[in-house]
Amino acid sequence: MGEQLHWQVIGHDDGQRPEVDVGAHVVRKTLELARCRAERRTIEAPEIAENGAVVPIEITSNVPGTTSIAVLIDKNPFPLVGKFDFMEGALPFVKLHAKVGETSDVRVIAEAGGRHYVATQEIKVTIGGCGG
Repeated sequence: MGEQLHWQVIGHDDGQRPEVDVGAHVVRKTLELARCRAERRTIEAPEIAENGAVVPIEITSNVPGTTSIAVLIDKNPFPLVGKFDFMEGALPFVKLHAKVGETSDVRVIAEAGGRHYVATQEIKVTIGGCGG
């Protein structure tokens, strides 16, 4: 598995709760406008995937009160891989295998305490997973 990455909180300077759509373009725009700070969350995934059809990804959130995790692959035809909701007290951990059609950023958005946190990791693909 790849290295562990730090997550960042995304929000607005006015203290209002941000409206976050799970579309990759909206996520990118929100990140450009948001002020960020490091938080405690990790993505574990290979830096280089030999076969993009089955890329293992593990996500863990250590922020208390995490209620959901969404996984997006920016350059896939349909970026949203999945959204996972957690009941109070559940361990916010997700392990999945995803198709990654080409070298792309994997972006994970977690919600906790009315704030959204994001972590990103690039995965390089040597054999395409979406028809290549």
